[in-house]
Amino acid sequence: MLKKFLLHPLLWIFLLALVLRFCQLSTLPAGFHVDEVKIGWNAYSLWLTGRDDWWHAFPLHYDTFGDQRPTGIFYASVPALAVFGLTQFAVRFTPALFGSLAVIGLFFFVLALIGRRRIALLSALLLAVSPWHITLSRASSEGIIAVTLVIFGLTYLIRLLNSPRLSDFLLSLTLLSTAFFFYHTSRLLVPVFVFILICSRFFSVKKIRPLLPALLIFIFTSLLTLGFALSPVARGRLSQVSVFTDQDIKVELDRLPFEEGQNRVLLARTLHNKVVLYAARFVTEYSSYFGGKFFLAPWEAKPARYQTVDRGLLLYIEFVLVALGLIYAAKHLRLRSPFLPLLLLLLVSPLPAAVTVEDAPNLHRALFMSPFLSVLAGLGLYFAARLKKSLLPAVLLLLCVDLFHYAHMYTVHNPVRDSLTLQRNVGAAELITALSALSGQYQKIYLTNRPDNLYPWYAFLTRQDPRNFNPPLAADKSRDWTFGRLVFSQYRCPSNFIADQNLKQVLAVDAEGCPVPTKTQVIQSITRTGGGHPYSLLILKSPSSK
Repeated sequence: MLKKFLLHPLLWIFLLALVLRFCQLSTLPAGFHVDEVKIGWNAYSLWLTGRDDWWHAFPLHYDTFGDQRPTGIFYASVPALAVFGLTQFAVRFTPALFGSLAVIGLFFFVLALIGRRRIALLSALLLAVSPWHITLSRASSEGIIAVTLVIFGLTYLIRLLNSPRLSDFLLSLTLLSTAFFFYHTSRLLVPVFVFILICSRFFSVKKIRPLLPALLIFIFTSLLTLGFALSPVARGRLSQVSVFTDQDIKVELDRLPFEEGQNRVLLARTLHNKVVLYAARFVTEYSSYFGGKFFLAPWEAKPARYQTVDRGLLLYIEFVLVALGLIYAAKHLRLRSPFLPLLLLLLVSPLPAAVTVEDAPNLHRALFMSPFLSVLAGLGLYFAARLKKSLLPAVLLLLCVDLFHYAHMYTVHNPVRDSLTLQRNVGAAELITALSALSGQYQKIYLTNRPDNLYPWYAFLTRQDPRNFNPPLAADKSRDWTFGRLVFSQYRCPSNFIADQNLKQVLAVDAEGCPVPTKTQVIQSITRTGGGHPYSLLILKSPSSK
């Protein structure tokens, strides 16, 4: 049995996924992004106090800038912090682990849906080496955890539809429901996914009774979605990025009827109403997720902090395999074919992303596309091998070369590309290290609040006690507040303040781009890899200075 386990291809695919997601995880990606450090600090605070840094007890949402992000990743990160301590590796551990486990989930999902072991293995392999999935798995993405939970949940749902069992019902319901507490997109897509799979099974059963357990899951998840939709807190992020808040459309709603001229009211109301303009914008956004530009063009998919120098979301050979998979699925498409629900799952996956306009096209909001694209790529590789057996080793060789090029760009060029390190708060952790060595020399240290408030880096990296640190912070993060010698100011350039007030024995930490006041001098600059100085440390000039 041990020999059979060690020789199972899925084990080696899983190990490959682990290597690609954990190798140099503490240093790659470069920088300790603000979202990551807030995950670490709030997870630590919840562990010790049961409260986040707003001092909310066991919160379900966290207010970063009115976005009200789900807090599931805070709780899921606690075990890693307990084992590995307050480190970047600990913060990134849980998403990287779930990203690796996703290949196992996809194997069993394909096995349950399509029933072919070889296609299941090839799909798992393609997900293991997918740049889109690797990059987000390494970057503390709560979306990765949600996708993994949903893939496992849908697997048990398919098993439930094939042969109703209480264990499959409970596992599917639990996994799918838990995903709601990790990422907003799950709340919109899970009921739709469940509905698609139920409908795919509807024409294969003679009685409705075998579908009842799955229908209960659909009803429960739909009610969860409705509950979150009715909550102003839960829909906070959507209200920020929704296409319905787009100012460009609002301008066009005023401009287009005016351009029609006089006595054309009926035509203007028919062609230039809200329904037409919002529908057109939705179609434009939705279609952007299915083009080669989104999948392959460098710098196209956003946010920038997840990009790789001169690479897109998919390997080039992966994109070709997806096209072959679509051909294979189309050739075998029938009403009861498993390829029909697969294609539908893929088609609905970018719907939440398509109703948003900020950072579009958005690779994070469209992340649920990734596993289904891997299944299509697996189908494509299976199709190529069936056409000609000699194609399989050739394609696998090209896959290795393509993967090596992506890995090279990610590990060598990303850490020194200033346009990327700028997006990942490179320099913040280094600043805290520098301040730790200097803090005893000054009565006060005034810290900039740009590009982000520095409190989570200081608290996390210096291992502050959240019971002492968070209560004064929680009162109001939009004001100056003091912790020991540190003043977390609302100034971009605190050096202007210490110069105006003539404050001696005071250190100012300025953000990048601040001019140096004539009465001050720079004593140290934090250097960002690739160029630039994200922070400068300044003091008043001594009387003897010229």
